[in-house]
Amino acid sequence: MARVLAAHHWHLVPPELDARQWRRLLVKVAAGHRVAPLHLVDPGTTRWAEQLRFRDRRCARPALAAEYAELKRRLAREHANDREAYAEGKAAFVRRVLAGRD
Repeated sequence: MARVLAAHHWHLVPPELDARQWRRLLVKVAAGHRVAPLHLVDPGTTRWAEQLRFRDRRCARPALAAEYAELKRRLAREHANDREAYAEGKAAFVRRVLAGRD
């Protein structure tokens, strides 16, 4: 898979650098900068089911989707140069939605 995507400027992040064993991460690079991530997750895993549940809850509740979009915009402004802080800033929201406390 990584070889096929490499022709389209996607680069595999070695698993030992990603530290998230439940996925494989590729990043798209343009003009020497990372412009997009691609997460490959094995269907049938707990993580896959959580991803789908999170998506489905947002689709079913437009207000929840809007809240998440606003959170992401705010975090992008606050953590423009820190992807890890941006991701960490979303964690409590994601846990709340997955727990059904939305």
